[in-house]
Amino acid sequence: MTRRSEIEDQSYDLYLRRMNLFQRKNEDYADEDALSNFKRVAAVCKIWGVDVSTPSGVADLYIVMKFDRYFNLKRQGKTPENESVDDTFLDICNYLDLNRAILMEV
Repeated sequence: MTRRSEIEDQSYDLYLRRMNLFQRKNEDYADEDALSNFKRVAAVCKIWGVDVSTPSGVADLYIVMKFDRYFNLKRQGKTPENESVDDTFLDICNYLDLNRAILMEV
């Protein structure tokens, strides 16, 4: 039998781990407005006509998100807390390759 206290303890531990990750990643992706990255990505997607109802559109969204992260770090002169800027460039290239594969499949 699993005791309620065990589940509560596990849930609390997971909560603390999530909050720690949230705080570190928030530093990489957002500025004083904690939702700024969502707002910028939404604006770019609207301008570029990104359609997330397609696999290619989802890949486009990921590409925009990675570019936004890079420019946010660059604009604020931040050193990333989690993944390096080089990893971000590699991710962008990987998403471009995956998007190319998606478009070739059609």
